[in-house]
Amino acid sequence: MKIILVFLTSLFWANICSAQVAGSYPTVKVGKNTTTMLVFPTAIKDADRGSSDIIIQPVKNARHVLKVKAAKDSFLPTNVTVFTLDDRMYTVSVQFDAEPQELSYNFTGLPLNEPPPTSQGLNESEIAQAANIIVGLKPLRKKPTHSAYSMQCKLTGIYVKNGTIFFQFFLKNNSNIPFYLDFIRCYQRDKLKAKRSSQMEKEIIPSHFKQQATLDGHQGAYYVAAFDQFTIANNKVFAIECFEKNGDRHMSLRLKGKHILRAQVIR
Repeated sequence: MKIILVFLTSLFWANICSAQVAGSYPTVKVGKNTTTMLVFPTAIKDADRGSSDIIIQPVKNARHVLKVKAAKDSFLPTNVTVFTLDDRMYTVSVQFDAEPQELSYNFTGLPLNEPPPTSQGLNESEIAQAANIIVGLKPLRKKPTHSAYSMQCKLTGIYVKNGTIFFQFFLKNNSNIPFYLDFIRCYQRDKLKAKRSSQMEKEIIPSHFKQQATLDGHQGAYYVAAFDQFTIANNKVFAIECFEKNGDRHMSLRLKGKHILRAQVIR
C-alpha cells in the first residue's frame, strides 16, 4: 500500500512539473552580430534586462516589438522582463549563441488578461502632439552636457503633462561627417558600484521619441523623448544614450533626481 501511495504521489508531482515546464517561455538565444526580435501581443510599457551584457531596444513605430542582442561574447545566462500595456509581465531567459538559428520569438499566442482600467493620462496621439510642441520650445537649461568626438549633447528642458514626462535635448554635430542616429537607450542605475556587487540597471522605454535621424556636418537639432512619469532617488541616475549607426560616436547624458524634480508643467 505504501509503495502504491509513493508511486501515485510521484506521478502527481511529475505531472505538475511537466505542466509548469510546458507553460514556460522559451529561452531566447542572442548573438553579438545578429538582432533577435521579441514580439508581444500589445505595446511594451517597460522592460528590464538582468545584465548589461545584453542590449534591448524597442522598434520605432512598432511598440510591441523588442530588439535584443549581445553586447559581448559568451556572457553568462541572464533574463529580460517585459511589461505590456495589457498589464502582463513576461520574464524570458536569455543565453549567448554566436550563430542563433531563431531570430524571432512570438508571444502573441499566449492568453491575455482582462483589459486594464482606462488611463486618465495622455493617449498616444496626445503624447505625439505634445512632443511636436516641446521640440520647438525655447531651451530652459544647458546642463547636463556631454562633448566628445566633435559632437555635443545637452539637456535643454524637462516637461510634465498628465502623467507623462518629456525630456528635450539638443544634439550638435561639429564635424564634417554626417551623424546618423540609430537609436536611443534610456535606463536608471545606482550612482556608485560597491566592490564585488553587481550594478542593477532598469531599462526605461520611451512611449514616444521625436527625432531627426540625420545630422549633417555642423548641424544641430532638438529631440524629445516621452516616458510615463517617474522620479529617482538621490543615489541613482537616469541616463539617455544616443547611438550612431555604423559608428562609435555614442553620446550620453546623466540626470540626477533633482533635475527631474525641476520639470515644468505644460497645459
